[in-house]
Amino acid sequence: MYRKVDFVRPPWYDDHFDIPTERQRIGKTLTMIAMPGDDLLSRGSLLVGWAVYEKLDKVVELMSQWLDDGAMSSAVTASMVCTQLFRLSIFTSLLL
Repeated sequence: MYRKVDFVRPPWYDDHFDIPTERQRIGKTLTMIAMPGDDLLSRGSLLVGWAVYEKLDKVVELMSQWLDDGAMSSAVTASMVCTQLFRLSIFTSLLL
């Protein structure tokens, strides 16, 4: 006796091919194309990319690394974060 059953797909998320939303794909793209460097554009695109990709642990890691390196003061970092988050909100509202 045979019985038809639904195919059960095992839960798998490899963080590359199985990215569920367009927004997360755009965030991963921004992190991949961010040029390695210490300029504001590179840091900003990397920060926005991780935020859109919803990898907030990476955002916190980057911010603490920048503060520990002494590359940026806390006032500049806070200003940059506010500016980038504002741009991110405009950017994502245009996408969605």
